[in-house]
Amino acid sequence: MPLICDLGPRRELPTLVEMEALRRMQPLVVRVSFLDQKYVMVPADSWTTAAHFRTVVCKRLGVLDERSFALYEV
Repeated sequence: MPLICDLGPRRELPTLVEMEALRRMQPLVVRVSFLDQKYVMVPADSWTTAAHFRTVVCKRLGVLDERSFALYEV
């Protein structure tokens, strides 16, 4: 079953960056910055949830316990 069936209709309008990525038919790449000035680039799409995004970031960083990691939007 497609994820859209589970999540239901989207409530927020797409951002300009997201629309440009859709126009190019490429994933949206999100920059995740850390307190030590380092960052990682993580792909996302219109249906990427915050929980899934956190899981992807944790895997990329080798974080074993996701409860010790949080994301904040700036």
